[in-house]
Order: sequence, then C-alpha cells, then structure tokens
Amino acid sequence: MKLQEWLKQNDFKSWKEAQESGQIHVEKTERDMKLWFLEDMSIGEILDILERVSNTNYGSWEHIEDIDKWVFIYQ
Repeated sequence: MKLQEWLKQNDFKSWKEAQESGQIHVEKTERDMKLWFLEDMSIGEILDILERVSNTNYGSWEHIEDIDKWVFIYQ
C-alpha cells in the first residue's frame, strides 16, 4: 500500500500526524514487527497464536511501500 492511500484509509492528514497520534506502532521490517508484537508473551501464548488457537490481531499490520515501513494500528 502507498502512504497517501494508507493515510486516507486511516483518516490521517500526514505521516507526522499519524506518528504523533499515539494510535500506531512503526517498525522497519516485518520481522521486527513480529518480535515487537510477541515480545511480552509466553511460549504457550505464542504457540496458540501461531497455531490459530487464540484469536488475536497478530499479522494485522500493513507495509507502506513508498516509505518502507511496517505499521500496526492500535484498535
């Protein structure tokens, strides 16, 4: 997804506004996003997520191509 499309879809006027909103988490790589998402979980909780036993918003982040960032929106 391109930045302007993402901003419009998420009702932000600019990337700076999105960053300062406190509503998003940004990482440079998808691996970093996965590590951030799972960092405070137990091995059992991680397995439940990966085996789809537990229903979470794992994997719901988006890649913004033109700025090469991965973004998670807090719900």
